[in-house]
Formats: sequence, C-alpha cells, structure tokens
Amino acid sequence: FRWDSPISFSMLNNQLDRYLIVAFFPVTAIAEYQAGAWQIPIITTIPYTVGAVYAPRFVELFRARRNHEAIGIWRQSALKTALLVVPITMVFLVGSEETMELLFTASYLRAAPVFRWYCVLTVGRIATFGSVLLASGAPRLIFQAAVFSLLSNGLLCFVLVKLVGFNGPAMGTALAFIPSVIYYCFCIAKATELKLRDIFPLFGFLRVLALACVASLPAWWFKSVVTWPAIARLPVETFLVLGTFALVGTLVGEICRADWQFLANWLRLRMLRAN
Repeated sequence: FRWDSPISFSMLNNQLDRYLIVAFFPVTAIAEYQAGAWQIPIITTIPYTVGAVYAPRFVELFRARRNHEAIGIWRQSALKTALLVVPITMVFLVGSEETMELLFTASYLRAAPVFRWYCVLTVGRIATFGSVLLASGAPRLIFQAAVFSLLSNGLLCFVLVKLVGFNGPAMGTALAFIPSVIYYCFCIAKATELKLRDIFPLFGFLRVLALACVASLPAWWFKSVVTWPAIARLPVETFLVLGTFALVGTLVGEICRADWQFLANWLRLRMLRAN
C-alpha cells in the first residue's frame, strides 16, 4: 500500500465493504457476501473504452484552452454511454435472484440483495472522471478524490452495517458513489475553470434512468407471477427490459438514430479489442 498513490486508495476503497463483513459476521457469511459483491465486467468496461477513444481529443482541446468544448464532448459521451450501461444493468438489477441461482446455486440467494446494490452502483458508471482530470493536467486532484471516496465509503458502510446488517456494506458502497461523483465533478470544475453545474449531465442521466425504471416494470411483473426455473426467467426478463427500453426510448425520442450508431460503433470497438 502506498499512501501517495490514488490507485492504492482506490483498491482499498473497492475492498472496504468486504473487510467490514469479515469484521462483523461469521466466516459463512463471507462467501455469501462475496458471491454478490461484484459489478458486471462487460458493463464497467464501456465507459473506459469510450474514455480511451476520446482521451487524445480531450488533451488537444484542453491544451488549446477549449475547456468548455472538451467537457461538452465528455458530457455527451456520458449520456450515450448511459443508454448502454443503464438498461443492461437494469436487467441484472431485476434478475438478481436468477443471476445468483444460475451462477452459484439457490443456496446463495442471500447474496441477491448484495448483488442488487452493486447493480445500483453500476448504474452510475457512465463516465470516467480520472481521465478528464489527467487530460486537463490536474493529476493531483485524482489523489484527493480517491481519498475522499474512501472516507465517504468507509463512513457510510460502517454506519449502515450497524443499522442494516449484512446488506449494509453493499448499500453503503452504492450510496457512497453519489458524494464521490459530486467531489470528482468539483475537481473537474476546478481544473477546467467551469461551473460545477456544467460538468455532470445530471438531468440527462435522470431521464435515461427514469426510462429504464419504466422499462423494467413488465419484467418485475413477469418475475412476480411466474414460477419458472431461473434459467428460463432471466432470458425473458432480459428481453422485456431491453425491448421495452428500446421501444419506449425510441418512441419518446430519448433514443435517436445517432444513438443506435453509437451502439454499433461500441460493438465494433469491443470486437477489435477482443481480436
């Protein structure tokens, strides 16, 4: 562990809730918690893939003092990323029990609420904040933000493990992402000399989130009325969430042709990276 490294603080931050489970619960609970305490890998790579594509452009714009244009591109890419991240994550948020049963058997269903809280965390993973700070020439602010994230996460996790119990650390980890994002945006505003309200596309993200919540309603209804095996329920829930999101989003104008093109471009990037 290096006290001057933001990577060290980030790694500790990512493991903090597990340390609390070790400290407060018996050994048998650790395996159950660990089964649910993870984010969907392919989802978490989306913002980093998009950020890597735009990174050279950001460096160029920041060097030219075109900060507002750079942040505008970052905001727009975050919203387009949200159109991928939010509905796909919503599938697993609805189907947490099915996912745990398929991956770890029905004996690990106690981990489903933990996994659901981790899905709540993943819903917010629509942008990379550190890459913007690096491109703007303010890497020292990344360290400050990493320390702040660790402290806020530690406080919330400790309080919630006392109040809620087994699911408290996962809940704290998810909720701690909110002050962390706010502080990262404060650092970006400071580095770019822009106003805080001009950084994160909050209202656009909330529109996408609201659309995904509405799109999940048929899947929640289906989940409540059928007694099929998990291996049969999860594909139907996936189709209902993604299909309803695509249909309603297109009808209300939240998803346009350019967004479908963005999806196609991202899929091509994934295939290129795989090769």
